[in-house]
Amino acid sequence: MSRNRLAETYDELPYGSFAFQQTHPGRLAAVGRLLGMTPPPVATCRVLEVGCADGGNLLPMAATIPGGRFLGVELSARQARHGQRKIASAGLTNVEIVHADLLDVAASLGEFDYVIAYGLFSWVPEAVREALLGVLGRCLSPQGIAYVNYNAWPGSSARNVLRGVLRWHLRDGGPLEGQVEKARAFHALLLESARDRTENYQRLLRAEKEWSDKLSPSSYYHDLLEVENVPFWFHEVAAMAARHGLQYLGEVDLAAMPTAAFHPAMDRLIRSLGGTRVEREQYADVLRNRRFRETLLCRAGVEVREELEPSAVEEMFFASLARASEGTPDLSPGVEARFTSRTGRSLSTDDPVMKAALVELATVWPRALSLDELLPRALGRLGEAAEPPGPARERLLGYLLSAHVAEIVEGLLFRVDVSPEATARPRALASARVEAEESRFVGNAWHIAVEMGDMERAVLTLLDGTRDRPALAVAVAERAVREGMLKDAEGRVVTDPRKVREVVEANLEGALGRIAESALLVP
Repeated sequence: MSRNRLAETYDELPYGSFAFQQTHPGRLAAVGRLLGMTPPPVATCRVLEVGCADGGNLLPMAATIPGGRFLGVELSARQARHGQRKIASAGLTNVEIVHADLLDVAASLGEFDYVIAYGLFSWVPEAVREALLGVLGRCLSPQGIAYVNYNAWPGSSARNVLRGVLRWHLRDGGPLEGQVEKARAFHALLLESARDRTENYQRLLRAEKEWSDKLSPSSYYHDLLEVENVPFWFHEVAAMAARHGLQYLGEVDLAAMPTAAFHPAMDRLIRSLGGTRVEREQYADVLRNRRFRETLLCRAGVEVREELEPSAVEEMFFASLARASEGTPDLSPGVEARFTSRTGRSLSTDDPVMKAALVELATVWPRALSLDELLPRALGRLGEAAEPPGPARERLLGYLLSAHVAEIVEGLLFRVDVSPEATARPRALASARVEAEESRFVGNAWHIAVEMGDMERAVLTLLDGTRDRPALAVAVAERAVREGMLKDAEGRVVTDPRKVREVVEANLEGALGRIAESALLVP
């Protein structure tokens, strides 16, 4: 597929661009530090995103790291222009999006501390992949980190079967949204007809339909039907990176690495099969039928640990919305409590210090605490039952590392500047105010894409720090009347300005509370 045609497909059907939490420099730096690196300071980082779409991932970073510099390169003219308009609307001066072909600008790019290639490696021609790796080899700073995700073998096999069938069914082409509709209909027909076929075929089609039904038309086309979609064996990616002076650092999802200890029997099997680190990672993929990787690369020659460095926890800042299953957990020794994160991951512990720490993090959310800030708060919750700080600190350090790997707590090598409540004149992230104008999903201070309702979006767009509650109520009510936001019990649009104003005033404080809870407000 020509690069021009690739650009045309993204011009015709732009790819949804959101904050991808795993790409935040603070998280990349944390993984690098845990694996023995000395990553560049996040507060003054230089970030390049290749294939940045309209900046949905890049702009929240720029808004939350004002001392950083951010550059996005985008092949699609439509997406690049849209991103440039969003930057201007947000008033951000530390971020730029350029419309360019990577092959044309690769040689002119400067040095960067963090490079992000999200949704690129598997979905572009080979020449672009090589250009990307060339950029990483030339442009990464000495302790810089690159994020590259891609479809992986052997887990991509089943999806590739479906992809081949659907692409053949769509062989006559046509408008892209129409192709998506035809593909969805044909997939449903396949699943219906497979009821009389083998159980395995039914299972494959059903699993893929459950996944694809959640996708927007844009994601469906570009993730499943795009001409370029090449899965890779992990060892292939490692070898390609090595040819450009790069090496494998780790996965952004630490729990997916063999160092995370999957299961004793599997750990022993992996160690017995593979000699090198790359070989062990490849065997782990085979044993788990892995279909997707989020790989971090760094310069060859940088000393990288295979085991996580616990002392790195002392430099990190932690936040968590994990809640105990039983509501208020019993902090007594030996009484187990299960904590579940916003993504559904869970951790059980009977340790009083860890239980108290998780309760404390939930209490101060969305603010973050360091280990030395969290420890006295946790011990304070335990009162007279608290043990001496020394032993408690060592144990809490280990528990926080485990909870970070399990994604029960969010850990960054960067302190997020966020306000836990709405002030008299609330101010939201500049990027969030712009995003809320056109999307239900908004990147927050923790670089998580959070979903907002109509009322929250209307309020969020106005939070520039200049309006108090009465002014906000007036502005939101005017917008609600203008856009027909409110409906009565019968589904009819409420047009009476007085009634709309009453509803807005009654719901404004709740909307502000939800916005604050979503980590969208700044001091």
